[in-house]
Amino acid sequence: KAAETIRSPSHDRYHIDMVLTKARQLADWCEIYQKGIDRRTLYPACCLHDLGRNDQNFHGRASIDASINRARLILFDSGYNEKETEAICQIISEHDQPELAPSNLEALILKEADFLAGFGAWGIFRAIAWGIESGRSTKEIIATLSEKMPGRIRSLQLPPSKSIAWREWPVVT
Repeated sequence: KAAETIRSPSHDRYHIDMVLTKARQLADWCEIYQKGIDRRTLYPACCLHDLGRNDQNFHGRASIDASINRARLILFDSGYNEKETEAICQIISEHDQPELAPSNLEALILKEADFLAGFGAWGIFRAIAWGIESGRSTKEIIATLSEKMPGRIRSLQLPPSKSIAWREWPVVT
């Protein structure tokens, strides 16, 4: 069941790779500036954070809860202990909530890496694809690109996140 086909084009393996790439860049920056990172919890959280998006009816908290439920099973099967599993699930639980301040650096990195994976040409595709998948109107999709994306840039906290976002933002406007 863990190897179930990903049905969401906007949350496919390419998205996961983008999130991992951005998370690694942010984690490297944090380590340069003497901010300790637990990559053993960060990277699995990056890989598992959107498992709930396979069901197009799940949005917001429902999607996050579905992701956590599926992640727990995968982590257990992969040999993670309860403490590691709960740390990873905590990171996942804080990733897609613009108004929530993450409780630790790993959760902040996942949140910002996930946001960053939504910029540039790929971000335009993802906004359109997710809008179609979730039954949003053209007007709502355009609002996502023109209003929500700038809001996500303003919410970024890590300096390299802001740099990456502003570099890729002109592709969206």
